Amino acid sequence: MCAGKPGGGKRKKQGAGGRNFSFLLSEFNPHSMALPMRPLFFFSLLILLTGGTALPAERGGALDAIKRLPKGQAKSLVRMVGREGTPAPERWYLLVYDRTVFNGLREYVVAGGEVITSRTISQFADKLTRDEVIGGQAIRVDSGRVAKALQQYASANNVTVSTLNYELRKDGPDAAALWQVTGADDSGNELGSVVISAAKGSVISHPGFAVEPSKGKKAVFNTVSDAHLGPDTHRPGFFKRLAASFRKLFGGRNTR
Repeated sequence: MCAGKPGGGKRKKQGAGGRNFSFLLSEFNPHSMALPMRPLFFFSLLILLTGGTALPAERGGALDAIKRLPKGQAKSLVRMVGREGTPAPERWYLLVYDRTVFNGLREYVVAGGEVITSRTISQFADKLTRDEVIGGQAIRVDSGRVAKALQQYASANNVTVSTLNYELRKDGPDAAALWQVTGADDSGNELGSVVISAAKGSVISHPGFAVEPSKGKKAVFNTVSDAHLGPDTHRPGFFKRLAASFRKLFGGRNTR
């Protein structure tokens, strides 16, 4: 009888389809790649490893403040308020629904990248209900994009804005979440507001601003706003296009 090979039984043959991602990386030599293809490979790899995140939340912005909430609280977010921003406010007030307290309300105050206060009272609401919950995942437009939109409207109407007041909320169980940002002058007088979809970045209304910005400027806002907010699952076909890029890079066939 022939002695068996060390390690026991026969090794199972693996076809190309059975290779895992780590094996492909160990065999892949980026230096053998054509120079123009290298950036595409590493950009695609970065997106894959970060879960499809396009760009990080703006530091000091609303999405950054949501990230500072204690674990599990973002999904119960009802309202956000920021006062006297230049353009970002020093403090964000985040109101979440908390079924364990008598009024259903818990307010977190975020400043300097951390939660500095948690309390069950707020100057912005007396009580909260489950129907008012927006949830952090529904917010895909950061406050910086909202501020840019208002500045464009202010410029088109020849007024100078000194501070910005932000509010994020929805007005009914089935309503969409909306940003409202209001511009004020040096004396605190309100000049006008812009109401924007928190999911799509589209301008819903602009009370106080009679003149709209030129179409070119509005298009810039709408394009940039969608790129800022986390996983790109709201864009159909994104992962399919990414998979196709990897198939091309590794010599596979681009199937539909």
